[in-house]
Amino acid sequence: MDERLKTNLRRQSFWQRAAYMLVFAVILGFAGSLAALLALFQLGALLLTGEPNARLRPVADGLTRYLLQLWRYQTFLTETPPFPFAEWPVSDAGAREHIVLPHG
Repeated sequence: MDERLKTNLRRQSFWQRAAYMLVFAVILGFAGSLAALLALFQLGALLLTGEPNARLRPVADGLTRYLLQLWRYQTFLTETPPFPFAEWPVSDAGAREHIVLPHG
């Protein structure tokens, strides 16, 4: 076995990162499913009322920002583990475009 591989396998940081990645992979599946349900609910709200549910927009914004944090960690773009090891991502609830059904 290559010495570099042996050394890397003995490193606690490798096994800690691998464990975090496994846990965050499970969280990704759950959070992704929740985001899909939110999207369907917002589509239903748009169909019924002509606009998405305003109260769910900050929730959806925070969740999608969290998903981005998860993916950035999983793909080694950051070494900072996401929530619950970091703060929940702040929603940018102020700047919003108005979404309505197109006329036609």
